[in-house]
Amino acid sequence: MKTILVFLCCCVIIIPQSIGQKCFNAGSFVISANAGIDGNFANRRFINSPEGPAQTLNGMAPASIYSLSAEYGLFRWLGIGAIGRLDDYYLENNTLTSSTATAGAIGIGGTANIHVLKTKHFDLFAGYDLGFSEIRYYTHDGANATSVADGSWSDIHVTGRIYLGRLGFNASVYVPGTTYSNFKSSNMDAGQYALSYWKSTGYGASVGLEYRLF
Repeated sequence: MKTILVFLCCCVIIIPQSIGQKCFNAGSFVISANAGIDGNFANRRFINSPEGPAQTLNGMAPASIYSLSAEYGLFRWLGIGAIGRLDDYYLENNTLTSSTATAGAIGIGGTANIHVLKTKHFDLFAGYDLGFSEIRYYTHDGANATSVADGSWSDIHVTGRIYLGRLGFNASVYVPGTTYSNFKSSNMDAGQYALSYWKSTGYGASVGLEYRLF
């Protein structure tokens, strides 16, 4: 994360006046569809009410990520927009519940990008996404409990776009993070563990298509 933060600071410093009217300008409008993989490390807390204290599990929680975004060129070097995403998690066996849970999240948010290097066919930028989402966690244990919570997600990313006319391809690397708390669980029986807190971070990469309307 420190490397990407340093990169973002450098982006602000090295934005030169010589960056001309290229493939992304003030007034540009670009829509993108992406698919990626997150390598998340998750901290999850479970409660067993009323019999015992909370228990914490730390482990990998990789996910497939699908997103759709739209970006508007506020200035020739700055774009802002909106993004919607779906997260599909692949979880390890839960030693507390003796089951393998599944989880999925849906979210919306905003994006801001600093466009550092532009040519006629190439656009390199770095940015930050921030939004809200709802996660559903399916325990698949004896109680078949489902836990639901609202939370936040974010990422710091570096993206390159290659344009062939208005249509293009892109690839991104990023540092994602999610936080969910105050889970509400269904079908809870005494002696059953229920998820109460989730926080994750990691690294990710995605590829996709974009289309420049203006």
